[in-house]
Parts: sequence; structure tokens; C-alpha cells
Amino acid sequence: MRKAHRSLSVLTVLAIALTACTTSQTPTTTSEPTGTPVKDTNGANIPLCDHCNQCPPPAFRWYVGPSTSVNPDQMAAYTQEINAWNGNLASPFYIVGEILPQDVAYEALANEVEIYNRPDVIGPASRWAADSFGDQWIDLEPYLADHDLSDVDPLALDLWRVEGKGLIGIPVGMSPSAIVYNRDLFDGAGLPYPPHEWGAPYADGDLWDVAKLEQIAKRLTLDANGNDATSPQFDPQNVVQFGFAPQGTDLRGDLTLFGAGSLVDADGRAHMPDQWRTALNWTYEGMWPGEDDAVFMPNDTLAATVPSVSTDLFNSGRVAMAHCDLSCTDYLEEIPNWDLAALPAYQGTITARFRGDMIGIMGRDCIEDVVIALHHLVTNPAMLKSWGGYPPLLSMQGGYIADLDARYPQHVDWDVILEGAAYRDEPTCEARLPNHVQALDHIDAFQALYESTPDLDLDAEIDQLVADLQVIFDAVE
Repeated sequence: MRKAHRSLSVLTVLAIALTACTTSQTPTTTSEPTGTPVKDTNGANIPLCDHCNQCPPPAFRWYVGPSTSVNPDQMAAYTQEINAWNGNLASPFYIVGEILPQDVAYEALANEVEIYNRPDVIGPASRWAADSFGDQWIDLEPYLADHDLSDVDPLALDLWRVEGKGLIGIPVGMSPSAIVYNRDLFDGAGLPYPPHEWGAPYADGDLWDVAKLEQIAKRLTLDANGNDATSPQFDPQNVVQFGFAPQGTDLRGDLTLFGAGSLVDADGRAHMPDQWRTALNWTYEGMWPGEDDAVFMPNDTLAATVPSVSTDLFNSGRVAMAHCDLSCTDYLEEIPNWDLAALPAYQGTITARFRGDMIGIMGRDCIEDVVIALHHLVTNPAMLKSWGGYPPLLSMQGGYIADLDARYPQHVDWDVILEGAAYRDEPTCEARLPNHVQALDHIDAFQALYESTPDLDLDAEIDQLVADLQVIFDAVE
């Protein structure tokens, strides 16, 4: 019901055949090109090499798709940017674009790295993709002294500073998380809205924590007769409105509400952090009637009885609160009156999942030249806009919020979710796992199990998940 979508339709790989320059690197004095013109993807002549005037200038490879979906608009933006760069006579080198569908791009890149055929520039890449190739990234810090990064949000830049490895990439987008809530459903229940200030109490003075969120969510969960989940007459088999739902991520992202964690311990073994085991039990008890005969979250069975919920949780208008990323706001046009609130604490700590993408360099040749192109890509407003997410350029952030305000005229408090970046999860819930694709598939299957099966011995199932993940981790060659 809540899986993160990782598949994508197959796209054509953009690749330009280049003839390598084999002459001396001493500039030639020939004033006119002597080689056969080479065409770009639009059929235009590519400027020839300054050194031999017979081949294209030195080229670098830009690899797109190791962890991000590529839609048709982005594909057009990539192609336009590549051709614009290559058509500029002042460009010191030529870009070769390699754009692969997400479902094959990671493995293809891993194979290229293994045979020492690394692309030069890779991205956008998420945190798990960056972690996957941790030893391959160039520390960019020594090469950026002559490049202006004053417009890059320092918070976004710090996200890609890794201890012992330096600055492994330049941010191109970020998406913190918060609570999104339906004002009309709160008004209908006569309840105050959740707090907008991080760390502030609820309106009645109680601590805004997971226990309080559950209490409010039960008041907002209604059966077909209008009874809420705190009423003795509540019918948990006939729910028409839910108080809370996790949304827009995989299992690990859901569990960050109870704190940051990892399914891999310091020794590389599969394990379940204590706070995540607690979160799983809390979620399961919220989905299935227990001793109190109450629910406040949709499971697959209940969601199927409310078709609009089963297809789109918060946007159905039948979910009062959801934990979702800023990127979820792309899908909330159906709700006329929603807003954002701070995440609740668990055991005194607030944790927001924080998604981000970057572009980094793997190639070891002509790094100074490649950094020129990298800097151009990550400070190009047109490219950043095509990638989506909250832009890392300070000069673009006001316009991004203005565009959101135009889409949602009900006056959303955008500062709430942006301030959530200060509570980002470390380690990130997107960190790569050993045998990553198979591990995620198994985690998704576990999530589907508890969302569709009542009366599970959940702790036993969690133990089995850990054992199964260990087998999957051990299968890595």
C-alpha cells in the first residue's frame, strides 16, 4: 500500500560516439579544422579539438539514473542542456550523456566501476546510491576554491560532507518531512491543529509526542456511524476516516518517526534497532483491532473498503494526518484545506527523514576541467527546476515557495517543513544495504505481510525478517 515506487519505463540511452585525440597535447597552430565534422544529437557540427582540429574536444561522461527516476520532461532538459553545452564554442570539452532507466542504471554503473570504466560525473544520486559507491567519489573541496558556491544552501551542502571522505557531491535537491494535516477534518472534530513549531507542546499543553499523536489520531478516526476510535461503540471493521497514515516512503522511512536507525549494525550484520521494533509494533497495533478494539491507521483490508484511501492515502480526503516528505505536495491538489505541522517526539527526540540528491565526480582524469562542468550543472536553474524538490540554490528558494503558494492558495506554512531539515535522520533511512535490491524487495514483502495479515506474532516475524536479511546480505559476492 505504501511502497516507494522504484520502477520506470525504459528510456533510450544517450551516447555519442567519439574519436579519441591521439596527437600531442601541444596546441596546434592550424587555423582551420581539417577533420570530418562530428554531429551532435541535433545534427549540428561539434567544435573540434583545440589540439588537433580533427576530433571533438576532450569529453566527459555524465551518467544519469543510478537512483532517480527520469521522466520525459527531465529527459528533454538533459538533452537540451547537453546540446547547449556542446554547441557553445567556448566550452572547453564535450559532454556525453548516458541516461539509463532507474531499474537497470545502478547495476550498470556498478559494472562500469568494477571494470575501471567509471563515468566522470554521476547524478542526480540519492543517499543510498552515494553510500553504495562510497570509495569512488572524489573529494571536491580542493577543486572548488575558484568556483562560487555562495548561492548554495550551507545546510544542503553539509549533507554531502562525509567524515573521512570530504565533500562527495554538490546538492541538486532536498526533501525534508513533516506532518501534513487536513484542517477540515480537525475542524469537524473540534480539535486544535497540531503544533507548527518544532518542539512546541500541543494546544492543551501536553507534550507533542508519538503518544499524543496517537491520542489525537483516534479522535479523528471515524466509523460509518460517526463514532470515533475512543468510543465503546466504535466499529473497527467499518471505518470511513483514519486519523493517521505513513506515506511516500518505504518501511525504513516510516520507522524514522521513532528515531534514526539502520538494518545493518556496525559489524555489517542484519539487525532491528530497538526503536524501530517499537515503531513496528506501534504501527501494527494502530492498523489492527487489539484489546481496545480500536484502529487509527489504514491496513490493506480496511483501505480496500474505502477505495479512495487504498489508491491515495492523504489525498483521499479521508486521512486526517500523514507523515510525508515535501515531495508529497506534488499530489495534494484534491485537498482544499491542508497545512503542515511539526513531527512529534519519541523519547524526547524529534527525527525527520530527509531525502536529498547530489551530483558527484568519479573520474580521476582532468578533474579541474570536469569540476567546471559540474559547477555549471548544479548552479543551472533550468536543470535544478527539472529535477524537482526544494532547490539548494538560495536564489531559487523564494521562487519555489511562491510557485507552491500559487498552487495551494490556502496559505500553507512552508517554513514548518523547511525547518524540519534541522532534525534530519542520521544515519539516513536511505542508506544502501548489502545486496540492496533484493533486500528492499524482502522488506517490501514484510511490510505487505503485516499490512494485510491480522493476529501476527509480530516480534517473531521481525526476528524472521532479520534472519532472512542476513541470508540476503551473505549472498553478496
